[in-house]
Amino acid sequence: MRWIISNEEYIGQWENGIQNGHGTHTWFLKRVPGSQYSLRNEYVGNFVNGQRQGHGQYFYANGAMYDGEWQNNNKHGMGKFVFKNGRIYVGEFVNDQISEYPNFKYDRVNTPDLSGIRTQSPGGAGTLNTFPTNSGIPSLAGSYIELDITSLLNTFPENERLEELKQVEYGILRNLTVLKKTYKYYSSLG
Repeated sequence: MRWIISNEEYIGQWENGIQNGHGTHTWFLKRVPGSQYSLRNEYVGNFVNGQRQGHGQYFYANGAMYDGEWQNNNKHGMGKFVFKNGRIYVGEFVNDQISEYPNFKYDRVNTPDLSGIRTQSPGGAGTLNTFPTNSGIPSLAGSYIELDITSLLNTFPENERLEELKQVEYGILRNLTVLKKTYKYYSSLG
C-alpha cells in the first residue's frame, strides 16, 4: 500500500485491512541531491493491529539503527541502538527511551559478539557484503560491515586464516571513509 500525500509505503501482511504480521513500512523523506535515492526511515518487523509490536528493526534516515523489541509503536524491551556516529548501546528500552544512562563502552571497532541480533541495511552507504557468521571467527568490525571472503580464505592454510581475516578487516577499517565516498559516488550514478 502507498500513501501518496504522506509519501509512505507498506509491504507486508494484512488482517481485516490492518497491518498484522511481518512487514516493511517506509517513510520517504526527500531525494538526496545528485542521487537517484531518497532519504527514508524504514521499519522492518512485526505489526499487531497496525502498530509496531514484537521484534523489529528501524533504520533512520540519518544512518542510525535500532534492532530490538517493540510495544505499541515504542522501543520497549531489549535492543541494540547504533547511533549515526558509530556508538552502540545494547540494553533495555522503556517507552521509547534508553532505560539507563549509556556508558558507550562499545563502538564499531570494539563491540561484543552480537551475531544473535540479525541486522541489515536498507541500502545505505557503509554496508558491504559479509564476513561469514558461520565461519566461527568473530568479526572485529561488528555487525555493520559484511564481506564474504570465504573463497580467498580457503587458499590459505587453516592455521593462517584467522590472521588473514583480521588483516582484511583492519584494511577495511583503515580505509572505511574512502570506501564510503566511493560507494556514495557510484550509487549516485544510477
